[in-house]
Amino acid sequence: MKTYLNNLWIAFSALINVLVFNGSPIESFSSRCYSEPRPKTMLLINKIIFWQNNHCRGAFAHDMKMAVDAVQSAKDKNIFRLP
Repeated sequence: MKTYLNNLWIAFSALINVLVFNGSPIESFSSRCYSEPRPKTMLLINKIIFWQNNHCRGAFAHDMKMAVDAVQSAKDKNIFRLP
């Protein structure tokens, strides 16, 4: 149940990234605030999610790991092809 709720939160965050920033649907709102950077928004998010040390940086690292894992999975299934 915890994983399901976490995945829902990540999906909602990605939706916010698309709606607010016209960003990529595979990047979370917090990650986008870190990668841009948007210091005031990052500060606000990090204060709201106070139980995580530097949430936005962690969200960026998580999004990057998910991208690397997706590419590796495609390579493992032999479906990854460069143009």
